[in-house]
Formats: sequence, C-alpha cells, structure tokens
Amino acid sequence: MNTIGKAERITQNRVVKLFCEELGHRYLGDWSERKKNSNLDEALAAAHLMRAGHSAEHISRALCLLRSLYENNKAVYELLRHGVQVKTEAGKVTVTVRLID
Repeated sequence: MNTIGKAERITQNRVVKLFCEELGHRYLGDWSERKKNSNLDEALAAAHLMRAGHSAEHISRALCLLRSLYENNKAVYELLRHGVQVKTEAGKVTVTVRLID
C-alpha cells in the first residue's frame, strides 16, 4: 500500500460507498498509481461543466479558483499538522506554535 495507511483507506472506502450508494455519484476508481495523478482531473471536470451549459471562459475561471482553493487548503493543513513558525523579533529564536494537539 502506498503512503495511505490501512485505517485511512478503510475510511476512504466508506466515504466512496456513501457517495455512490446514497448520493448517486459515479466512482472512477483508485487513481493513486495513475501517471500524472492529481486531486482534480481538469478534463473530466471541464467536460462535466460544458455538458451543464457553462462557457469555456467560465469553466476556465472556475477551475482556476478551485486549484487555488486546493492549494490554500493544503497550506492550512500543513500549518495545522506541523505548527506555525513564529519569530517575534529579528535575532530572536523561531518558535513552533502548535495549533492542535
């Protein structure tokens, strides 16, 4: 198994089941080993939005905003996980402020 732990994979499988069985979504499979894998398949998303009647310009802008939202979320996650490096004055020692236990 890759970097995802067994317990996390079990949880992800439960979420997939919920999305498919309860919410009617289509599961595209485990893409963890897929070449050029990312958190957003822009071609699939763009095709879906095009079928929904959105213009190419609107789709492009929406996907751009979604990418930036992902990057912001990732940065927040890193701060929550590893703490925030804080220096109150030049020459002072940097302190790691742990936001959560």
